[in-house]
Amino acid sequence: MRPLLSIWTKPTETFEYIAERRLAGKENHIGFLIVLISYSIYLARFEEYSKPISGSALAGFIVSFTITPLMGLLCFKIIYPYFVWKTGKIFNGKATFQEIETVLIIHSYPYLFIRFLRLFL
Repeated sequence: MRPLLSIWTKPTETFEYIAERRLAGKENHIGFLIVLISYSIYLARFEEYSKPISGSALAGFIVSFTITPLMGLLCFKIIYPYFVWKTGKIFNGKATFQEIETVLIIHSYPYLFIRFLRLFL
């Protein structure tokens, strides 16, 4: 199964396939996806985020290539899954922290595709 293609036609099966491979330790591109997601979010709001550092091109470079991926890793691997997991526990949810983490990252495939298209259209 090719997740980047099958997510458009069989999203449920794709999520299950990726989650099974991720939990088995066979998916290693999750960190790369988080970095791509972070960059796409940063670039989508570049003007808004760059106002505090508009005086220095070096500061903008440092923020865009170091702090942005680190914040993305922190948010997508720890903060967002934790809050969703805790909320799920309130409602007797059965998903593990790793399953929630995987779904929160993988659901961004279409978002990344749309951002990629916007670069060229």
